[in-house]
Amino acid sequence: MKGTGRQDGKTAGAVVRWIVLLGALAPWRLAAQDVPPPPERYRPTTAFPAAVGLMLSSGSYGDRAKLPRPATGDEITYKLSSGLAVGAHVQFPVTRRLGLVGSASITRRNRRAERQGDPFSSTVDKVRFSRLAAGVGFRFRPHAPVFFAGTFVYNVISPGPVEFQDANVSEMGGGFGIGYDFGRTARKPVFGRIEVWNYWVKPSGADLNPGYEAKSRTHDFSVALSVNYRLTLPRARAGSGR
Repeated sequence: MKGTGRQDGKTAGAVVRWIVLLGALAPWRLAAQDVPPPPERYRPTTAFPAAVGLMLSSGSYGDRAKLPRPATGDEITYKLSSGLAVGAHVQFPVTRRLGLVGSASITRRNRRAERQGDPFSSTVDKVRFSRLAAGVGFRFRPHAPVFFAGTFVYNVISPGPVEFQDANVSEMGGGFGIGYDFGRTARKPVFGRIEVWNYWVKPSGADLNPGYEAKSRTHDFSVALSVNYRLTLPRARAGSGR
């Protein structure tokens, strides 16, 4: 019985020694294996890395001119019909949080007349509306998806937006926009963007018939969806460092 107890003790001791040995060797075995790296997160060093994009936008256009009618005590206002536009935009970094942004778009719209805000006429003659915008964008953090931007805007309408306004006219003003970037990753250069823009411009009174008066200022609104391509891929860092 005593011999059997000693043998059991030796066996138990051998098992314990093997467990300790395997425990000591386990870290070395794990170190030799290929451990997948932690996932990379997109941490750009600049808020607006160099990129170009194609966009599709939908917008509305404010009153460009009015025709007072003293006999009836009301007036007729003239604008362009709402609709889609196609365009492109570009951005370049300036600082970590600031960047230069620019866009160009074009569409063909109908002239439209309204009486006391009620549309009563929309001609079949279409005009070409082109918009150029350039300004500065800002993010609170380089990797934040939301950004704000202010731009100078220049419109060209061919021919003019008001009936009998046959000459090409131009308008100047400013704009303010809020955007949201999505699908940005460290390895893929393509990402999406949604933007909401408000523009305030001074309509042109060139080539208006007698009695028509150009508005002193008008407001245009636009919502744009774009697909963009980063010209340089940013360096990605592991983890979520700030």
